[in-house]
Amino acid sequence: MKALILAAGVGSRMRPLSDWLPKPLLPILTQPNLDHLLRWVARLGIREVGINLHHHAQKIRDLVGDGSAWGLRVEMREEEGLLQYGTLALFEDFLGEEPTLILNGDVVMDLDGHALLRAHRERQAMATLVAVPRPDYLRPVYWDKEQRLLGLRGGAPSGRGGVEIGTYAGLQILEAEARRLGAPEPCRTNMAADFYPRLLEKGMPVYVFPHRGYWADLNTLADYWRVHVELLSSPVPHYFQPFLPLGLGFWASPEAVLTEGVDIRPPVVVGARSRVAEPATLGPYAIVGRDCFVPSGVVLEHALLWEGLSLPEGRPVRQTILTPYGS
Repeated sequence: MKALILAAGVGSRMRPLSDWLPKPLLPILTQPNLDHLLRWVARLGIREVGINLHHHAQKIRDLVGDGSAWGLRVEMREEEGLLQYGTLALFEDFLGEEPTLILNGDVVMDLDGHALLRAHRERQAMATLVAVPRPDYLRPVYWDKEQRLLGLRGGAPSGRGGVEIGTYAGLQILEAEARRLGAPEPCRTNMAADFYPRLLEKGMPVYVFPHRGYWADLNTLADYWRVHVELLSSPVPHYFQPFLPLGLGFWASPEAVLTEGVDIRPPVVVGARSRVAEPATLGPYAIVGRDCFVPSGVVLEHALLWEGLSLPEGRPVRQTILTPYGS
């Protein structure tokens, strides 16, 4: 199996943050979200990953390189204005005959990827979509009690009982045959409006994998802050791997330096190579990015610092996201 991460979006609703970084590079608990996703993919035993690029393409190239930092081989290709099947066509020679795990570059989740792959294989599915069981009228997914897909945006067939509805979670698995039957030639095909209806018309086995754990996607500034509050309130282990637990609700990188006398008011996260001087106050809900300096007298509360920031001494920082480009 290979993976394909969709990372080309402009992210207009995330402005101004997306003016400075593409959404997959937005830091989640001090690490780029794309780093979290690549580590998640690597743990599944997948070794080859494609990434489509457009917005701030070079910044993604600079982070990922050849993928060897994650034990992966990564192929990146830029595109202009393609819809979802156009992206698959762009990578067709790379994907070949293998099934493909496709995921959006802005999802934050604790999905059991091994269970997803196992369900896809055991059902001998041609396609499997991941859905979260919550209604969303923009991206609805309908399935039956056997978890067979019944429909997407157009709704489920009338007269069907026991229909469940959820939201597409931005992850799917496609077999090579499904990729080609869903869109018979490289074209601008929308997955919900054209691709999956075509698979269902052909009677292909298409299933839904309901995910009932943590899931969010990064659409707006409110989403971005809410994800941090939720992760700090109910930690998802995958996102805390770079940190040591130093107390209830307090995590710091082994490379962080905090002098004695720093007032910690959990939940708090401090990133790699950051320095915090006494008598600074961190928290509640304070995230200090990598390579930051928080000097004496600073109060950091309900705030997120991106990497590389040095704050002025004695300045209170509350209710904000601070970046090297602005706040």
